[in-house]
Amino acid sequence: KFDPFGAGLHHLEKAELRRSVDLVAAVREAVGPDVDLFVEGHARFGTGTARQLVDALAPYEPGWFEEPLPWTLI
Repeated sequence: KFDPFGAGLHHLEKAELRRSVDLVAAVREAVGPDVDLFVEGHARFGTGTARQLVDALAPYEPGWFEEPLPWTLI
């Protein structure tokens, strides 16, 4: 499990979102398709950013995206 989002909070600028997705892509490439990736969100994004991240990370097939949103936004 890892957190590729740096210091991002609530919203990620396009460059930061791309950097985060690129990190997940690099890990996926390094470990291959047979290893589950677990991505940690620390409940720090708003609904719009969380949705963008879900869509952007989907091609890398994370096994789990933990707490992209605070429970108060669910």
